[in-house]
Parts: sequence; structure tokens; C-alpha cells
Amino acid sequence: MAGLVPPTNLDGPVASPPVHSLVRCAPSPAASAGRWELGFRYRADFCPDIATYDPHCYDAPDPPPVPAPTPPPTPGQPGGGVTKTAAGDVGEWLDYLPVLAETVYQCDSTGWTDADEGAALRQLEAGTPKAVGYEFWTGEKRPSNRHLASTDADDVTPVAGTPTSAAFALAALIQALANCGGGGRGMIHVPPFLATTWACANCLIEEGGCLVTRVGHHIVVPDPGYPGTGPDGGIPPDGATWAYATGIVQVLLGAPQVLRPDAGGLVTATVGASHGVVNAMERRAERAFAAWWGCCHAAVLTEAC
Repeated sequence: MAGLVPPTNLDGPVASPPVHSLVRCAPSPAASAGRWELGFRYRADFCPDIATYDPHCYDAPDPPPVPAPTPPPTPGQPGGGVTKTAAGDVGEWLDYLPVLAETVYQCDSTGWTDADEGAALRQLEAGTPKAVGYEFWTGEKRPSNRHLASTDADDVTPVAGTPTSAAFALAALIQALANCGGGGRGMIHVPPFLATTWACANCLIEEGGCLVTRVGHHIVVPDPGYPGTGPDGGIPPDGATWAYATGIVQVLLGAPQVLRPDAGGLVTATVGASHGVVNAMERRAERAFAAWWGCCHAAVLTEAC
């Protein structure tokens, strides 16, 4: 029809990564010249218990008596029984095999532009934290890599199998980090729902763009990829979730890349139908990642609110 004005093309909302994610709040070590994406070894700082001694022992007429061993914390207490994990023993080297985060971007096969590639990369950037968080929690792709939902975790739930209150769970994880080795700063990993409960109860504050506990300033990570499953991978009861505490986590991200049209795109009827054209194609954007920690690994089953 004469006189119609062609529609104006506007940029749509841009994909944006989550703010309080593991990728955002975990430090990234300087990668060596080697290809860490193919696998690497790491050795965490030692995790010994701290000790004291009296430098003026020469003043004592007789050697002091040898004190009786300190009994371990009562399991019913918050954080009871947590000391350190095998990863902290005398410089043990551990192997790690990175996995890939990938996302599929749909486009029209009649042409590939820089705008399409930029959209695929933004989509990958926005989704990477969730992929990293899910793999770090579950170890789904590489169970041999250390991950949160592992039977190696020390369960500090007061009554096994019975969810404790959200406030007690936070206290138990903070105490678990205090009991571990020298009692340094750590990270607490929870689904976003539980972190919101703690934030609304004024238990958390924001520091440097990340959430931290008021006591100890431990970094709290409510990653969107954290599913809340237990140390054996089990689903928690309704209204409950698992939460974990670890030492400081380190994250490495590989360079993102997009498989260009000349790398062989995938054309399917399903994609065509959803894209609205016959010549719809899928482009995969991907990057390698790794996330690991050294000392401390505690778990607690808690009510989600």
C-alpha cells in the first residue's frame, strides 16, 4: 500500500550477566603460557591448624606437663567436627580438567554479520556464570574435579537429614570456616532464594560488588547455577536446600569464540520454524572454564526461608 513507512529497526535488550555470581566474586589467577584449557594441576596453600608456644619456657624450673588432646567439637554444635580436607595436606597436587560453557544463537543463514557475532558473544557472556556455577556445584561433566555436592563435604547439619533454620545454617557454615585450619576467610555457596532470605534478615552486606557475611566477611555466592542438591547429589526435601562453605575459590575463563558460518552451521526444521524462516541456522558460542579451591568443605541442610 502506498504511503506506508518501513518499520524502524531498534536494538533490543542486551543480555547481561548476573552480578553476584561465582565468576564475578571469585579471583582469577594469572594463567601461564600453557594451554590450561586442556587440563592442569594445582596445589593449594597448606591448611594446617594453628599452634602456639611459650618462648619463655627456659624460666620454668621443670618442663610443663603435656596437655591432654583437645576433643573435637561436639557434632551438635554449629560447625562441629570440621577441620580440613585432603586437598590441604602437605602440598598435594590435584588434577583438573576444564569443561566448556556453550550457548546456541539462532540467525538467518542468508548472511552473517558482525552484529550477529556480537549478539552470540553477549549471549555467552551473560550465560557463562550460570554454567560455571552449575558445574562447580554438581560436577556433572567432570565428577573427578572437586565440586560442592560431593560426599567429601563435612555435613554440619545438627540432626542428619533434618533441615535446620536458615539463621542456624549460616552460623554453622561460618563456624565451620573458623574451625578449618587457621580459620581464614572463605566462601559460602547458596541458591539465590536462601541468600535473599539472609539479606532480608540483615545478615549480609555488600562489599566490593559481592555479598559478604557480617561476621567474618565471608563471601556469599548466590550463583544462578546453584541447584541446592546435597553431598550425594540428592534432591532436598520441599522447602529446604543445601548450602556449602569452602575456602576462597579461583576461576579461570577461556577466550570466548563463535563458530563462524564456514565452520558448518546446523540447519533444522525446528530452528527454522522458531526463527520464522526456512534458512534459520544455529551458531555455537563457547569458552573453557575452571573453578577450584583448596582448604575447607562443609555442607548444611537448611530451610530455605
